[in-house]
Amino acid sequence: MPSAPSDLRHCWHPDGGTSVYGILGFPVNHSLSPWLHRLFAAQQELDLVYVPFPVREEDIAAALAGLPALGIRGVNVTVPHKEAVLPLMQWLSAEARAIGAVNTICFTPSGMQGHNTDAPGFLRALERATGDGWRQYPATVIGAGGAARA
Repeated sequence: MPSAPSDLRHCWHPDGGTSVYGILGFPVNHSLSPWLHRLFAAQQELDLVYVPFPVREEDIAAALAGLPALGIRGVNVTVPHKEAVLPLMQWLSAEARAIGAVNTICFTPSGMQGHNTDAPGFLRALERATGDGWRQYPATVIGAGGAARA
């Protein structure tokens, strides 16, 4: 499976029509992602909507297969699907491959591209808060899911 570019800009296509994005999970209605992405879109003056898609584990493959046909451009993935979607991707970023979990999927003409933004995002936040100083301290990770793997 070839690696996809780690740059996610190709998921964003402000082309004059409303772009649809969302988050897949179960349950997912408690997620703050729709609110955060709508706020970001408004601040950046992007014509997009971001909606929650509650998808049960047994329906994940069928849901992913149908989303591109509906014009959905990309989705974020949360529990319990981060690891389950991995084998359904046509391409994986180096981060998703190394972590063994996907939290962002871009639908392209070539197929589904799986990415993982958890580790780079976490490291960026640590570096903003501490510089490189955090590297000298031991750390404990609490959790066992895709974000903990990152």
